[in-house]
Amino acid sequence: MKKIASLLVCLLVLFSGVVSACAEEIVYPMEEGITLSYAAPENVHVLALSTDWADTPFVQAWQEQTGVTLEVSYYTDFSLLVASGDYPDILSGSWNTYSGGIDRAIEDGIIVPINDYVEEYAPDYLAALESNPDYMKNARTAQGHIPGFYQLRSDPALNSYGAIVRQDWLDTLGMEVPTTLDEFYNMLVAFRDEMGATAPLSVDVGTLRNLCVYGIFTSPFNLVSSGYYHVDGTVHYGAAEAEFKDVLAWLNQLFNEGLLDANVLTLDHERRFRRGRRLRERFHGQLAHHDEGCGSGICPGGHGLAGAQRRRSRHVWTAAGSGFSIDGYHYGV
Repeated sequence: MKKIASLLVCLLVLFSGVVSACAEEIVYPMEEGITLSYAAPENVHVLALSTDWADTPFVQAWQEQTGVTLEVSYYTDFSLLVASGDYPDILSGSWNTYSGGIDRAIEDGIIVPINDYVEEYAPDYLAALESNPDYMKNARTAQGHIPGFYQLRSDPALNSYGAIVRQDWLDTLGMEVPTTLDEFYNMLVAFRDEMGATAPLSVDVGTLRNLCVYGIFTSPFNLVSSGYYHVDGTVHYGAAEAEFKDVLAWLNQLFNEGLLDANVLTLDHERRFRRGRRLRERFHGQLAHHDEGCGSGICPGGHGLAGAQRRRSRHVWTAAGSGFSIDGYHYGV
């Protein structure tokens, strides 16, 4: 049991920034030669730049700063990974597809809730959760479990999803990064007519949907999102609002003028992303998740297209759904 507990502590300190209760015992990077297995979902954006998760700067820096060696793998089917019974020490993913949800996964012994450990070994994380009622509410399951470490977003209006554009083409054309609907349209026309792009805006239908759900393509029409949002306590469904008809009319215009990829309904996301990298001289509009290091495009962090008025979303994205869970079968706690 001591070995089990010590391994669990290693997992906890790996995710905790400062551990005041153990400050005299734990120094980063640790020198104990700890090795943990870590599995994450396959991500086409990562694989387009690195052959493996382990080769990414993030994972390499993570290991250097903590002193923990990570045996990194990725999976393509979360349900198959769970059904295999062969679990990594750390698992990043969504439990929405698990029958019974994450509470059932805890009951089944697949993951370990960290309630009994977080106060001693991750006090800063606990303090962050307790600093805002919404943080703790979203970080706990219906049964009150804290199943893992979640990403915390301090500003509910920030958006980490958007478009990335070809800065070199903008420079060639003498154009600035578009910030309005008209500028975005004029940019696509210039890419088609002057740069020879056969699909200036090449997206699969899932990405197009997300660009509307996250408000990137709806905000110029004074619509927060095509999904659910609330304003002053009233819940709205964007796709049912009158403004969404204007969004659809605009997308139809792009499609009819050859600015939106004609194969938008049949494009495979991974194939489109890889094709875009190989044929970058012909295609613009590779849309992807990005962070504040994005050097060009309609980004970062919710810098969408501006219209006459852009309302701030009332979404409460506090404890995001992606995070880390500790494998219960390995540690039996």
